Amino acid sequence: MMLLNKLLSNPGGEKALLNFFQENIKYPAAALKDDVHVRVIVKFVVRSGGKVVSPVILKGVSPALDA
Repeated sequence: MMLLNKLLSNPGGEKALLNFFQENIKYPAAALKDDVHVRVIVKFVVRSGGKVVSPVILKGVSPALDA
C-alpha cells in the first residue's frame, strides 16, 4: 500500500465534485419530509482509478442518516 501526502483534486474541479455529490447522495425520505439538515463526516480511500473504497462514518447522526 502506498500513501500519498498530497491533496488530490477532481478532474472536473470542485464544482463537478459538488455536482457528483448532489446527484449521488441518497437522503432518507423522512428526513427530506421533515426538512432535517445535518452533517455526517465520512473517511474514505480513493483508488488510482477513482473508485471509492473503505468508507467509514467518523461522525454520524442516526443509523437512518448514516447508512
